[in-house]
Amino acid sequence: MSNGTQRQSISMAPLETVLSKPRLDRYRTSANDTPRVVMGRYLWNLALCKALYPELQFLEVAFCNRLHNALKVHFNTAAWFELSWLSPRESQKVADAKVELRKRQSPLEPDRIVAELSFGFWTSLLSGLYDQVIWNQRGVVRQSLPHMPNHLRTRRRISDRMHQHRLLRNRVSHYEPIWHWSNLSQQYADLRQTLQWLEPELVHLLSMPQSFEEVHLQGPGAYEVDVR
Repeated sequence: MSNGTQRQSISMAPLETVLSKPRLDRYRTSANDTPRVVMGRYLWNLALCKALYPELQFLEVAFCNRLHNALKVHFNTAAWFELSWLSPRESQKVADAKVELRKRQSPLEPDRIVAELSFGFWTSLLSGLYDQVIWNQRGVVRQSLPHMPNHLRTRRRISDRMHQHRLLRNRVSHYEPIWHWSNLSQQYADLRQTLQWLEPELVHLLSMPQSFEEVHLQGPGAYEVDVR
C-alpha cells in the first residue's frame, strides 16, 4: 500500500490458507493476475467497505427508528408488533428477538425489542402484503421518510430503494466483493440521498477524514503490496 513506509514482502501461500483460495480467486479477472494485483483488489475492497460503514450504520438505525415511531403513532401503541397484523414470518422474528433478550436477562421493553430486530425485518415491512394495513396511510409514509419529495414518496419506491441498500449492506457485512460493481458510485449516491430523506443532519455528521469517493477514486493500485 502506498503509505510512505517500507514494507517487507508478503507470502501469498499462507494468505490463501487463512483467507482461502476460493475467496481470493473472486478478486481475479484473469489467470494472469499477479498476487500483488489480487491482494490490491482485496485490500481496496476492504477499504471501500470500511468507507461505506458510517452511511450504512446510520441508514439502518435511522430507518428502524423512523418507521418504529411512525407505527407507534399509527397503532397508538409502542408495542405495535404485538398486534395481529404481522405475517407469521415477521411475527417469528419478533419472537426470536424476545428469546435473545431473555437470554441476556434484558427487559422485554418495546424499544429493546425494536433494537433487536434485523434490517431484514424492517425492509420486509415494505412488502405489498402490508399495503392496506400501513402504507395506504399517508402519515406512515410521510413520517418514515419525512424529507423525501412528496411525488416520490410511495411504498414501492421506498421498498426498491431499501432493498437495494440491504443488498449492499449484506455484502459489506459478510465480507463479500463489491469492488467490481459497475454501479457502486451510483449506489453510494443513492445511499446518501436516502439519508437526506431520513434526516439531512445525518449527512452533516459524515465529514470523515477519508470519504468513500476518495477511496473509490484511488482504485486497487493504491492498495497493492509486495506479495510473492
